[in-house]
Amino acid sequence: MSLERAMKPLIERYYPGAWDEEKLAQELRDQLGTTFVLESSGIVIAFLRWSQEDDATVLYSVQVHEDHRGRGFGTHLIAEFENRAKKCGARKAVLVVHDGNHSRHLYEHLGYRESGRDGEFAAEMSKQL
Repeated sequence: MSLERAMKPLIERYYPGAWDEEKLAQELRDQLGTTFVLESSGIVIAFLRWSQEDDATVLYSVQVHEDHRGRGFGTHLIAEFENRAKKCGARKAVLVVHDGNHSRHLYEHLGYRESGRDGEFAAEMSKQL
């Protein structure tokens, strides 16, 4: 099964009507990044997308199926992302989180701090690695 097809249930759940397998496949190719996927019994329960940009890494997306939240899957994916980023020579990790997104508490717990604003409704957060 392709990665795009495996990610379909999570994407459709959180972004109704946004599923476009061809578009997602193109995004995955264009970003030249890395996607980590956690599966259980052949079903994707979480994924994380990131890429290296100069001396920083950019965390694009972390999605954990709501039935599997609170079990440490997001924390595990972020820890693996940070370890890989360090091995690639990154000194900093950067992400953008929308105001009101419950994931912000997790990022803060893991050491990310607001480092700027990304428009009116989102914060840029970063962490030294």
